[in-house]
Amino acid sequence: MKITVVVLIFISVLFIGVSFANAAYSSHTSLSGGASLRTGYNTNVNRTSDDEKDRWESTANASLSLNHSTQGEKGGLSLSASHTVTYSARTEKFSWSDFTLFTNGWRNLSSRLSWDFSNRFVRTNDLWGDYSSSSSTRNSRDEEEDGPAFSDRNTNRKFWTNTFSTGLGYQYARNGSVSIGYGNRILEYDDSDVDNYTSHNASIGTSYQFTDQWNSSLSYSYTDANFDDTQDYTLHNAGFSVGYAHSVWNSFSAGINYAEKNFDTASFEIPEDDKNDYYTVSGNLGWTHAFSPTETLFMSAGPSYVSRDNENSKTAGNFNINYTSAFEHWSWFAGADGGLDDRSLNGDPDEDLSEYKRLAAGANFQLDENLSAGLGASFRDDEFLSTDNDDEETYNANASLHYRFMRWFYLSGRYMYTQVVSNDSDDEYVNHSFFVTLGASRELKRWIH
Repeated sequence: MKITVVVLIFISVLFIGVSFANAAYSSHTSLSGGASLRTGYNTNVNRTSDDEKDRWESTANASLSLNHSTQGEKGGLSLSASHTVTYSARTEKFSWSDFTLFTNGWRNLSSRLSWDFSNRFVRTNDLWGDYSSSSSTRNSRDEEEDGPAFSDRNTNRKFWTNTFSTGLGYQYARNGSVSIGYGNRILEYDDSDVDNYTSHNASIGTSYQFTDQWNSSLSYSYTDANFDDTQDYTLHNAGFSVGYAHSVWNSFSAGINYAEKNFDTASFEIPEDDKNDYYTVSGNLGWTHAFSPTETLFMSAGPSYVSRDNENSKTAGNFNINYTSAFEHWSWFAGADGGLDDRSLNGDPDEDLSEYKRLAAGANFQLDENLSAGLGASFRDDEFLSTDNDDEETYNANASLHYRFMRWFYLSGRYMYTQVVSNDSDDEYVNHSFFVTLGASRELKRWIH
């Protein structure tokens, strides 16, 4: 599968690159480097309910990053890559710690047909450090762009993940379009006893603008997920929505969604632990109100129904309330959401269908030209319906400060708090994390074409 993803990315980049051969385009590339000293402390490094072990760790880090962007009349391509080498004073060893690669591109194949792709690769030794530090200060509605969130039970395991997507869009009428797409997601840990997975997703959708105010969309997707240890499954998901733009300040929506999940019993060696197939039906009515171009309130609510084989059916509600506001030097959001959530791709084999409720708030401040800060907090309550897990509550808090001085140097500090409360005491833990970093970074070279 690794080879497949690499080939797909290579073909995609090559295809777009060839498209600029006989067309006017602009391009720029930059190479940057950096070095830092970092000290971190965890009060419960293994995220356990008892026998807690704290850890101080100081590291020296060196990194290189490459950024490239090309834009033409009929297509565009962007690529960024960074790699970090770390020396740990605790282990007295060097490691190739974090590597990220992100690329995306688009191409107009004709006046009506377009194609695009994107790929994000992350290899990290620091799930609870830089990788997840911004989760509490990001609007919860943005999580879909980054894929599934990682479970709190993942502790500090090392892993890599790759997410690839590509699609074709065709405008069959002045107000109508149709699209097809394919996506692939891989999660692999360094530890051999952890449940890795690969998932494939194929989708098709269409949208139509009836008038300046009325629009509709219809979509279907199919997911095939394969795990190393737990049960494989397939998922069918279909949805229909209608939108009405009353004015530039108010818009309304209505939608219905159907999802059906079927587990592959042949992929699991313990028949008595097989999970039950299920389907869900959800509907919602939504309202978006813009107080100003930078201040928006979104609200939606509706019923949800889940039917599970050999289990009692259940009716629940789904809701989403989200307020965002942005000013010249700071922004903040506050929201609450709940309903049914499939968590089987978040890296924990014990988590699956959940009826959840969540509260979240966050703010980012640009205190002056060189000083920025962030604050965030969230609470989530999960009742897992398709496993033996009981209710679980997760509390998170986050604070950060970043100061840049003498043009290239910076000093940053970060605090993170996580608490998990569960009916199973083995799953409970509390952890406090602190990080202080002194570093420097600058652009080393720039090429413009």
